Amino acid sequence: MVKWCLHDSRVSHAGAAEFRVRWSWPGEAALGPRRPRRGRREQEVAMSEDRADTANLLKAIEFASRKHSTQRRKDEDASPYINHPIAVTHLLADTGGVTDLVTLMAAVLHDTIEDTQTTAEELEAQFGRTVRKVVEEMTDDKSLDKAVRKQRQVDHAPHLSSRAKAIKLADKIANVQDVTDTPPANWDLARRIDYLDWTEKVVAGCRGTNAPLEKFYDEVLKRGRAKFRS
Repeated sequence: MVKWCLHDSRVSHAGAAEFRVRWSWPGEAALGPRRPRRGRREQEVAMSEDRADTANLLKAIEFASRKHSTQRRKDEDASPYINHPIAVTHLLADTGGVTDLVTLMAAVLHDTIEDTQTTAEELEAQFGRTVRKVVEEMTDDKSLDKAVRKQRQVDHAPHLSSRAKAIKLADKIANVQDVTDTPPANWDLARRIDYLDWTEKVVAGCRGTNAPLEKFYDEVLKRGRAKFRS
């Protein structure tokens, strides 16, 4: 049995709250180098900050779950839509090693403006202006033709913030996995191949942001192409 421990909460140079995640076994010290023992006051402050970070991330998950509650993915099983933003957030934290709280919160919320009735103002009121701005970077203009929206993603990718680029990488990894293994029932092979080709163009504009995510995308893409050739 493992235990999820949050620790080392702090504010980055960009002003964003951060936390680190460490796995440990009950009754054992958490993995990693030992830190000097903190005084009681320092421990109380750290615990308070950790609780605030955890609460904010859980608040974002709860918010996204409500907003996407009636939506389903396009796969044959019509899985709950919330599975996708949670998967994207997990990829960031696990594969990408991302500890920035703003990035993780924005990842959970990244489809709320685009695919639900959520407004940018509502997001700012709930989660602050910084999270709102990152989610807006991830939001397509649904009033445009789909082909135009897809080209805009390719064109805009190099100009995204580092946070939005990391989320975009994780988003495309999750989508390539889905298109490879659980595609929409009405997508033929040609459409699935076209989708993989398009993600490669988007990801090209996000490279240089998170090496582990980029490496994993390449592996997922390679596996998808191999499966489609077989």
